[in-house]
Amino acid sequence: MGTVFLLSPPRGLFGWSITILYSFRGTDGGYPYDGLALDAGNNLYGATRYGGSHSCGAFSCGAVFKLSPPVLARTQWTETVLHDFDGTDGFMPNGDLLLDASTGALFGTTIQGGLYNGGTVYTLTPPANGGSSWNFETLWQFNAAEAPAHISGPNGGLAGATGALFGTTGLGPYCCGAVFLLSQEFAGSQQYTFKVLHQFGSGGDGAAPLAGLLEDASRDLWGTTAEGGAYGFGTVFKLAADPRYPMVWDYSVAYSFRGGAADGASPGSPLTADSTGSLYGTSAGGGTGNSGTVYKVIP
Repeated sequence: MGTVFLLSPPRGLFGWSITILYSFRGTDGGYPYDGLALDAGNNLYGATRYGGSHSCGAFSCGAVFKLSPPVLARTQWTETVLHDFDGTDGFMPNGDLLLDASTGALFGTTIQGGLYNGGTVYTLTPPANGGSSWNFETLWQFNAAEAPAHISGPNGGLAGATGALFGTTGLGPYCCGAVFLLSQEFAGSQQYTFKVLHQFGSGGDGAAPLAGLLEDASRDLWGTTAEGGAYGFGTVFKLAADPRYPMVWDYSVAYSFRGGAADGASPGSPLTADSTGSLYGTSAGGGTGNSGTVYKVIP
């Protein structure tokens, strides 16, 4: 059912060492596909694609979990299921969880489930006044049949913070996905306003964003598409808020993959950035032997 593991750097002449922090059993979650969020207390948070106690057809619906470090040396990490999906609130959580360090709230997406089976955006807030149960709220229900957006299937994790959440979907009105913004209507509210920032059109702008977004120090958003672009093998793209018009975002393609040995093809992972602003990611295809690449893009 999968594990959470730790790799520790070499000590002396020995190589890196692996420690299994937790092994999933199924009812407590199963198949963790994505990364982990770490809080100031060294607690780890993640989601499992399947597992949990509820069935969604042939699969269990998935769960959100917390791993707490040992209190005493040589004791085990403790797992707590924070939410067990049942389908009505989401199915198949996908992408890294977003942790708001200022509030302790967690934000995530599910690919399917919800009222319209188009996926959801959800939040989990820590227990109040010493309680033990986290509070789960569905912030948005995607509906592919709803005009004008017609988008569904959020693919990856979220960027931003409590007041403004940014993400991507696999399906859009032109077949090829979209970038969206969920903005809090007022501080402290669980009511959010939905806005499509960019709709991919299966052309030079890219298609099929399979991962979440990266928000840089300038609050610009960066992402990848697995298809489209100038050569049809995917893109690295940028969305920047227009300083003249508050809710307008300017879209541009930073790089179009050529699909060969030099750069790769079909990037589908989240981007990461270094202190200089250079971006790093992986592609599923291209490279020597067409087995994928690790690449760097300098904006």
